[in-house]
Amino acid sequence: MINFILFPFILRIFPMVKNNLKNYKKTVLQIPCPHLREQGILSIENKEFHCLGGSIYALNCYEILPFITSFQTISDYLDNLCDRKGVFHEKAFDHLHKSIIDSLIPCNSPSNYYKYYPYTDDGGYLISLVKECQKIVSSLPSFPDVKQHLLLFTSLYKDLQVYKHLHPQIRENKLVTWFNNQQKLSEGLYWWEFAAATGSTLPIFALIRLARKKNITGLEIKNLCAAYFPWIAGLHILLDYLIDLNEDQLEGDLNFVSYYTNSEQLKNRIMLFIKNSLLNLQTVEERKFHQTIVKGLLAIYLSDPKVNKNKQEALAYELINSLDSETKIMYRLSLYLRKKGIL
Repeated sequence: MINFILFPFILRIFPMVKNNLKNYKKTVLQIPCPHLREQGILSIENKEFHCLGGSIYALNCYEILPFITSFQTISDYLDNLCDRKGVFHEKAFDHLHKSIIDSLIPCNSPSNYYKYYPYTDDGGYLISLVKECQKIVSSLPSFPDVKQHLLLFTSLYKDLQVYKHLHPQIRENKLVTWFNNQQKLSEGLYWWEFAAATGSTLPIFALIRLARKKNITGLEIKNLCAAYFPWIAGLHILLDYLIDLNEDQLEGDLNFVSYYTNSEQLKNRIMLFIKNSLLNLQTVEERKFHQTIVKGLLAIYLSDPKVNKNKQEALAYELINSLDSETKIMYRLSLYLRKKGIL
């Protein structure tokens, strides 16, 4: 299974992703506004990893790759715009993120997403990404069946991006209030775990992959959603925040992992997310494919050089060793690929 996924993923999909990003960058370089141009360039150059990782869902269904790269590029670009120091404009952030909602509604005409943002002239860059997503989803046979689930996860993602980029004095209260209003989706979670789960684009890509099939059932959709939210999505973002923990603390940035009481609680909760991710995948179509993704998340994130730099090796080894030999092989392969500069 590892060879079946990893070799086509690296050898075929990686070059396709890089080519898509190269084309986006050509467009970005033509953006009239210097600030938007700079953030567009940085979002592509510094966050290529996100598109490469998400593109695993296009394995053996390359027709959805343009959606994955376009949607993820929108996400990364807007994250950069909202991360701009000194800008804490909730209405502006919310209106910017209307673009990711529109990307899933083909009948919606793209609008001026920069209406409340200090900078506005991107030469049509954001709209072009939205239209690319709309074109792909409108061609998927079962898109109408998954649309409402996609909009739910995307709406949650939008809310998180808006609230977490607000002023440090109010963002935590906003996030906790939001969590308390989502009791059906947040049961059994701490508020920061729920927030982490909403920050992953993986449930969206998993549903897009499913939507390429004809005649999918409601049970297929339900089972996939139950595995991905909150478990796989939460695991994804908790691992992301884990390796950035020291850096974020030094810079005073929001980091959800910092809210755990101690390292033992952190380890136990990540273990819970791993366990429930794999357990809920037992009834999912393409079970082995999605299980390999869960194991791959651990392998890729825990092989990051930041783990050693942050003195998190013991935790990493314990998490990797809690799983099967396939996970350990993927971990060692990830270390090798990082050494060779492929990852």
